[in-house]
Amino acid sequence: MKMECIRIKARVSIQYSRIAILGVCLILAWLTLEDLFDIRIRLHEMFPDRHVTTSDPVIVYAPCTRIPSSPKGTLWPEEKYIHDVEVQHILDLADPLNSRVWIEGGSVRKVGDTVNVKILLYDGHGYRKKTGGDLIRAWMKEPSLGASSTAKVIDNKDGSYSAVLKAFWVGQPEIVAAIISPREVIATAFKRRYMCPPVLMNSAIFTHPSEPSIVEETPCNYVNQVPGYSELCNFTQENYGRPWFCGKPRHARLLCHDWTMVADQNLWNKGLEKQALSEIAYELMTLNYSARKIDSSLKLTVVKGAKNQSVFVPTNRCGKVSKASSWELASPSGFFYEHSWTNKHCRTTFSPSKLESCLRNTKLILIGDSTTRQMFSKIETLVSCQWITDTWSTSGKHRPAICVNSNLNFSLTWELHPLPFCTRNTPRHYLKSFSAYLNEIQDQSKTVIVLHMYAHVLNHHSHVFFETLKDMKKGIIGLLDRNKNAQVIIKGPHAYSFSRSSDHVIWMPDAYADIYQTFIYNEFKDINDRVIYLESLDMTVSSEQWHIHAEDYIIHAFAEQIFNRVCTSY
Repeated sequence: MKMECIRIKARVSIQYSRIAILGVCLILAWLTLEDLFDIRIRLHEMFPDRHVTTSDPVIVYAPCTRIPSSPKGTLWPEEKYIHDVEVQHILDLADPLNSRVWIEGGSVRKVGDTVNVKILLYDGHGYRKKTGGDLIRAWMKEPSLGASSTAKVIDNKDGSYSAVLKAFWVGQPEIVAAIISPREVIATAFKRRYMCPPVLMNSAIFTHPSEPSIVEETPCNYVNQVPGYSELCNFTQENYGRPWFCGKPRHARLLCHDWTMVADQNLWNKGLEKQALSEIAYELMTLNYSARKIDSSLKLTVVKGAKNQSVFVPTNRCGKVSKASSWELASPSGFFYEHSWTNKHCRTTFSPSKLESCLRNTKLILIGDSTTRQMFSKIETLVSCQWITDTWSTSGKHRPAICVNSNLNFSLTWELHPLPFCTRNTPRHYLKSFSAYLNEIQDQSKTVIVLHMYAHVLNHHSHVFFETLKDMKKGIIGLLDRNKNAQVIIKGPHAYSFSRSSDHVIWMPDAYADIYQTFIYNEFKDINDRVIYLESLDMTVSSEQWHIHAEDYIIHAFAEQIFNRVCTSY
């Protein structure tokens, strides 16, 4: 009897083990490569190397007094909200349950027709909003067709918004409008940019050259102000001429030149932000009041258009249109159909079978963050190549990577964009300015460079992004002047509006998206005939992206749009 009980327990134990293993496999299958990287970093933080210990840097909050003035005749985006009076009650915010949205001019359209939508905001008390400034997005979608497209939204400054869409396919798409960020949330987040340190703060790790157990971590900032530290290390020269200041280590045996690694501290997740924000401001920075869809059920019926088209087809091939056309930013810039993106200005001609001939004798260099790293992984699957550096699974995700295809004389490279960059224990020499990277390209070989910077700079005041663009432009002009075989693509901001991460609002990914896209447009408008712009906002708004790392078909669309532009022989 006793033996039988043991056998039963053993069988039960095996069954539970199988269920547990199956559960783990299902979770791993659901997680993206980026998720697995993040888990690895969190585990390293929980169980660090025993021979190296660092205490958290001293965190002191203080008003940022060294932010430079805005260019003459302009205001920084944050200045437009700086005098907003703090909201007294959460019910004063625009409320998606009380707000209204409707289609103007009936609900039937032909392919190619314009669709006008009106949005009226009401607050939680039921009163009509009388001022503008809320971030409103609108889009149409038909999931059964893998179809979606975003709208151009116009703020009428009186609590009403006009959304302009285009009917791109035959079907019955749903039209959706959402309050992505109430004005009061935007104002709270933008005012926070005038407080030091940033919510997601870079730090410097100093290591004694002969005694690696002597380590100290101190806060860093783009301006020469680090509260809590009377003495600073000025790393502007080490940062390739771009400002970077860190607290001087207090350990008697550590000097500024012992800076070895870049790290970060998430002050929101550490629970420290309550020191810097009022009670209601802290509440506004939670997920509770962002990315809320307006309560409606709008259906559009779309029938074939004048050309008897079931799906809109642009006239020109993307490889044959000018680079300047890529800078025509009016939404909607295109649409998804069967999860494939079509630019409204030009016809997709991407063909995987012809990709190898396009990339023969080519260097493709991606400089950016995890989004360009996702693009690296996607392109690696499209063009078989062998890693000649350590893979990210062995060396960590924030490491430069190169893979090559000797038969094609093709190389694919990924590099980290300049500071600020949210990372953990990354060697500082991995992070260079854009101009430093581009100045290293001295040969005349066929070279395609994709440049991107967005998410990692969002916690900083907008002047940081503004000044980084000037450095980027300087490097681009120098490269294009000396190498007639080079092509440069600038990837614009993307949205991840529907994030489920508790620290999502501190990033404000959508509130800065249009602003930073305008920064890019204005900085490069005098050379937009020499540079390609990769518009990413419409793709990610219409597809309701929720994760900072976009879904695979979005990344495929990014890569496809690049090849549509640079592979002119398609």
